[in-house]
Amino acid sequence: MVPSEPDIHITNGVLPNGTVQKPPSSSLWPSPLLPESPLPLAELCSRAHDRISSFLEQEVQAETLKSVQDQTRISLGVIQDALARFEYVN
Repeated sequence: MVPSEPDIHITNGVLPNGTVQKPPSSSLWPSPLLPESPLPLAELCSRAHDRISSFLEQEVQAETLKSVQDQTRISLGVIQDALARFEYVN
């Protein structure tokens, strides 16, 4: 039996078929991370940094969210190490 609404796992707003799903207008964030028009990379990075920092500063009670915060901190450490070790050549 095939359900009428498929149970699709969404990662970072990208569906498995590659299309981007926008968050509902009632989102916690005042503006979308990915707006209609392209942003300069520096501005996009700044928006992502602000949102991640805001998420990490929150005092959360749910163990799941605490685990996500911990994993986010680990991931940021990996990115920081990679940036320190490898030089970007354009």
